[in-house]
Amino acid sequence: MFNYLILFDKIRTFHISTIIAYILVLVFCLPSAQAEKPANIYPYLKSLQSELFLAPKQVLEKLDLLQSELDGEDDNVMALFYLRKAQAYNLLSSWDQFSKTLKIGAQYVRQKSPEFLKIYYAIYQGLVYQRLGDYENSRKVLLQAAQRANANEDISAYVIAMQELAYTQSLTEHFETALIELQDAYTRAIQSNDDFLIATVEESYGALFSYMHNYSKASLHLEKAMSLYKKLHYESHYAEALLGYGMTQRHAKKWQLAIQSLTQYQKLVASYHSNYADFLAMYGLGMTFADMGDFDKAYPYLKKGLALNGAIDYQAELYKQLAIYYSLKQDKTRAYFNLNKAREIFKSLPELTDTSWEVETLKIEAEMLYNLAEYQTAFRLLQKYLSKYQQITQQKNYQRLYQLELSSINTRKDLEITMLRKQADLDLKQIQTQQQINQKQKLITLFMILMFFAIVGFIFWQFYINRKLRRLSNHDSLTGLYNRRYTFEKLSKLLVNLNESKGQLTVLLIDLDEFKKINDHFGHPAGDKILQLVAQVGLSILRPGDIFARVGGEEFMLILPRTSQKQGLNVAERLRSAIEKATVTDKKGHKLSITASIGTATYDKNNTTIEQLYAHADQALYQAKLAGKNTIRNWSFSEHPNP
Repeated sequence: MFNYLILFDKIRTFHISTIIAYILVLVFCLPSAQAEKPANIYPYLKSLQSELFLAPKQVLEKLDLLQSELDGEDDNVMALFYLRKAQAYNLLSSWDQFSKTLKIGAQYVRQKSPEFLKIYYAIYQGLVYQRLGDYENSRKVLLQAAQRANANEDISAYVIAMQELAYTQSLTEHFETALIELQDAYTRAIQSNDDFLIATVEESYGALFSYMHNYSKASLHLEKAMSLYKKLHYESHYAEALLGYGMTQRHAKKWQLAIQSLTQYQKLVASYHSNYADFLAMYGLGMTFADMGDFDKAYPYLKKGLALNGAIDYQAELYKQLAIYYSLKQDKTRAYFNLNKAREIFKSLPELTDTSWEVETLKIEAEMLYNLAEYQTAFRLLQKYLSKYQQITQQKNYQRLYQLELSSINTRKDLEITMLRKQADLDLKQIQTQQQINQKQKLITLFMILMFFAIVGFIFWQFYINRKLRRLSNHDSLTGLYNRRYTFEKLSKLLVNLNESKGQLTVLLIDLDEFKKINDHFGHPAGDKILQLVAQVGLSILRPGDIFARVGGEEFMLILPRTSQKQGLNVAERLRSAIEKATVTDKKGHKLSITASIGTATYDKNNTTIEQLYAHADQALYQAKLAGKNTIRNWSFSEHPNP
C-alpha cells in the first residue's frame, strides 16, 4: 500500500520539480499498479481453468502476485484461489506444495459454498490419500465426489472423479471394479465430446491394463491419451501420460522404447524443479535398468530415487531392486536390510497385503539367495512364492487369471530352469559317485514341473467352469439374452439413480403374436428358431447400455436408459417393423415369420417403481393386443387415472 503521509511530508521540503515528479507518480504509476488487480476476482479465478492446463507455471506466477490483494475477500474467493493454486502445483508435480495448499484452501469451504468447490476439493483430497497409500479413504472420498458431481450434473467433475477412483481400485488390484467404473467414465466422456475428459480416461485405461499385464492394450490407450493431450497442448498431462507409457514399455521388456520415453519425461519435467517429478523419473529409469539386469546402471537411479522420498509404495519397489543389487555384490546384510525395508512399507499399507506387489518379496528373496549360492533355500522360497501367487490369481476372474498366467509363466519357467541348471553344474563334480542320487533328483524335479502344470491346468478349467456358470445364471440359454431375474435386478439399480426431475427411462414389453400356432403347426424347434430370430433382430438395433431380455415363454422386455417416451416409441416402432420383416427357415425348409405387439411405459411421477413400470407396460401391451396385434401402445396416466 502506497504511504501518502510520507509522500506529502516530503513534498513540503522538496523543490517544485520534485513535487511535479511525485504528481506524475500518483497520476501514472499508481493507477497502473492498481489495474493489475481484477475488478471481480471470483470470475477471474474461474476463467483460469483452461489457461491453467496450458501453462500451469505462468498461472502460478499470476496467483502469487494476486495473493497480496486478497485481504478482505470472502470464503468462496479464498477457496477458489487455493484450489487453482493446488491445481497448478499438482500439474507441476510439486506434491508437497499441492497437499499443503489444498489443506489451507479446505478451511474456506463451507456448507453454503458452491457445489463445484466441494466436489473438486473432495477429488483432490482423494488424490492426497491415494499418494499416501491410504486407498480405503481415497476410494471413499472419490466415490462421494463422483456421487455429488453426478447429482450436480457436473459431467467433467464426474469423469475426473470416476477415473481417479478406478485408478485407485487398480492400485489394490480390484481390476473388475476398476473396469466397470472406467467404462462409466468413458461413456460420459464420449457423450460430452470433450477431448480432455476422453484423454484422462484413456490414460487411466492404460494404467489399468498395464497393471493387468496386458501391455499391448495399455500402450494403445496411452498413445491415444498422449495424442489428445498433444492436440490440446496440455504439456503437463502429456508428460504424465508419457511416464505411464515408459513404465508400460518397461514391463513389456521393450527396453529402448522405455528408456527413450522416460528420458523424454525427465527432460519435460526438468523445469518444474519438483522432487516428486524427479523421483518418478529416477524410479522409472532405475527400475528399467534393473529389469534389464544392468544393476550397475540401475544403482545410482535407485539410490537417488530413495533420497527424493517419493510415493511410499514406489519406494518399496526401489528397495526390492536394491536388495537384488547387493545380493549380486555378495553383501547379504545390505541385501536383507533393503528387502526388510520393502516389507516394512507393505506392512504399513494393509490394503497391499496379499497383492502381487507384496508377495513378490518372496520371489525377490529367492533371487537374492540364488545370487548368494543358497540354492535349496532359494528353491523352497520360490515354491512358496508360486503357491501364494496362485492363491492371489484364484481371487480374480477367469480372464484376469489367464492374462496373469500368460504374462508370468515364461518368467517363472526361466527362473526355475536357471536354478536347475546351476544345481546341475554344482552336481557335475560328483556325478561319478552320485549318479543314482542325481537320477532321483531329476525325477523329482520333473514330477514337480508336471504337478505345477497340472495345477495351472486345473485352475484354468475351474475358472472356465465358473465363468460359464456365471453366464448361465444371468442369461437365457436359448436366446442368449438376459433372463428375468437379472433384468429386474438391473432395472432396480437404474431406478435408484433416477428422480422426477432428473433422468429418463422407458420400458418395453414385447409379446409375439400367434406364437402358439407356430409351435402347434411346425413344432417346438421351429418356435425356438423364431425366439432366436427375435433376439437377433432386437440386439441388432439396440444401443450400448440398452438391456434386452426374455422374461417369459414368448415375452421379451427391453429397458432403455436415458430414453424419453417419444424416443421409446420410436425404438418400439423400429423393433416391431424389424420383427415383422425378419424371416427364418426351419429344418424342413419352411419359411417362418412372426409379428409382435409392444407395450411401453416411461419413468415419471406415476411410474417410479419396478412394479408400476412393469404393470403399466403390461397394460399397454394388453391394449396393443386388443387393437389387432402387430401394433404399439403406450401407457399414459391421463388415459389410466386409476391404474
